[in-house]
Amino acid sequence: MTATEQQFNELISKQAIQEVALRFAQALDTKDWELASSLFTEEVKADFSAYGIPAQTMKKEALIGLYQYSFRNEKLITGHLYTNFLIDIDGKTAFCTFNFIGNHHVPGLETGDEFYLYGQYHDQLEFDDQRWKIKERALVIFYTKGNAAMLS
Repeated sequence: MTATEQQFNELISKQAIQEVALRFAQALDTKDWELASSLFTEEVKADFSAYGIPAQTMKKEALIGLYQYSFRNEKLITGHLYTNFLIDIDGKTAFCTFNFIGNHHVPGLETGDEFYLYGQYHDQLEFDDQRWKIKERALVIFYTKGNAAMLS
């Protein structure tokens, strides 16, 4: 493989990895838990210690269950924006860091109808000969504003 072909393949892989993250945002905002589940390996190391959930390895169904529980209010409207992707690839392993803004709104919620979350995800992905999937995910919170209790 020439250097140009190698660079082209790396660009294709980086785009595919970014799309994994963007599809996850779409899954959250549409509450498409099947799509969300398809983006993870069978077992996932998740670190949500920023939310009081210690780092642990779990089945992807358990991880998706955490998101489902947080998003259980039928009136919840969300918009997740992802940006500033930094991706490094080492063979069939990739590391992806990106910033996000999560907007959450429950119309008429008496305790406060808005919650904004600004942070960063640190993902490790693996390529399974067909596509990239998230194997590890860590959440870093930079700033929150509003009624965080709407997601608890």
